[in-house]
Amino acid sequence: MQTDMTTSSPAQGGLRRAAILVLVLGTDAAREVFQRLSEREMRHLAIAAKELQGVTREEVESVLQAFVRSYRGTEIPSEGAGTVFEVLMERALGSERVQALLEPDTTTQDPFQVCSSASPDLLAGLLRNEHPQTIAIVLASLPAQQAGAILELMGPDLTSEVIYRLATLSDVPDDIRLDVGETLAAELTAMGSTKRGVEIDGTAIAVEITKSLSGEFSDEVLELLEDADEDFANGIRSKLFVFDDLAMLDARTMQRLLREVDSKQLMVALKGTPPDVQDSVFGAMSSRAAEMLREDMEASPPVRIKDVEDAQAAVIEVAFRLENEGAITLPRGGAGEMV
Repeated sequence: MQTDMTTSSPAQGGLRRAAILVLVLGTDAAREVFQRLSEREMRHLAIAAKELQGVTREEVESVLQAFVRSYRGTEIPSEGAGTVFEVLMERALGSERVQALLEPDTTTQDPFQVCSSASPDLLAGLLRNEHPQTIAIVLASLPAQQAGAILELMGPDLTSEVIYRLATLSDVPDDIRLDVGETLAAELTAMGSTKRGVEIDGTAIAVEITKSLSGEFSDEVLELLEDADEDFANGIRSKLFVFDDLAMLDARTMQRLLREVDSKQLMVALKGTPPDVQDSVFGAMSSRAAEMLREDMEASPPVRIKDVEDAQAAVIEVAFRLENEGAITLPRGGAGEMV
């Protein structure tokens, strides 16, 4: 089930050879072939035929020799191979059925629906020996909490590799994603058109999964990531606790943080923040201090968004420093982690 998205897979090469073979067989022989294929196989062959490029006479002869078939003709049309293929299919199956076959399949169930109902123990056992890229594709298609539970069972070394690859995922072709999902779904079951892609925000997924890890495990994973790529690890770490997460701090932690933050900087940082964040900050202050801060915020002129972001980043930097000093603990382990 290991996947390499940088090169053509053996399955893709096989589809190309099969498409070339059918194109030189002729109508009668093609009809016999189509009658023995499933609809999904014919759809894949039709797609492969449309994507044929650079077919040479030598490749045709090699395909024919490999399959040891009788055939008609010796050359593939230089243009319109997909159209010729559709004509052959229509002669064998009829135009209505071919049209239905070649329409985009929108009814196929996502195989990861099966995977999402499996236990983390079972999935971790199946995925543990797979390539980290394959594991990343699977976990990107599962809920973050489930993915985090799976990684907890794989150990920090493998987890750090998977988190790194997750954060670099952007566009996963459907054929690769579905092949991975269908293979995994088939293993789980055994135990108990135009190429489209799935847009994936790998960094966001990696951050959410890392947040779901327990505190010590998360720290160990981040340390391994830092050893491999310090800038990458710092980028992930900076997203694990953001300014709006201040709403999750208890009053005592908030009070400790506010003692280290400049009041003018805090006033700018709170501009435009959600009510729960402001309530958390004001609630950790004395009534007089909270009232003064509110009045200062109301009287202050508009500020640039960048200034707000810079002020918020400065507050979070203070929070990270206090955590490193052991003065506070930031809640980054997911819901229910803090006690």
